[in-house]
Amino acid sequence: MCIEAYAAALLDGEGHIRVQSGANFGLDIIFGMSDREPLDLLASKWGGNVLTPASQVTRTGRRMHRWIISGSYAIAFLEDVRPWVQGKAKQVELALKYPLTGSKGRRGNKLPLEVFEARRQIGSRLRELRAVR
Repeated sequence: MCIEAYAAALLDGEGHIRVQSGANFGLDIIFGMSDREPLDLLASKWGGNVLTPASQVTRTGRRMHRWIISGSYAIAFLEDVRPWVQGKAKQVELALKYPLTGSKGRRGNKLPLEVFEARRQIGSRLRELRAVR
């Protein structure tokens, strides 16, 4: 199995690419599924965390699981799956323009203004692209 193609299909169907609002406008990729096994497979390849919040269940009562990957790990994931993504190709291309920097904008380390603004704009554009779908 080509795990990158499989992950791209999951991203198209179950994934969410976002830039958080807040101090550093962090990049996240989030998958939510009732079947944990595919998420564990993704985490074994690209890192991140698989969470099972007790309060999240489906309409049929199944527990929901979430895989979250952030920052440079999210960028590496998107670079790997890019050739196979179909439905969210524009979102992937936009997210790959996300500027990484050594400073996370926390603990008094402010992000450079141009990085802050670029991240904010990418987040805004990602929200617009999701609204069109």
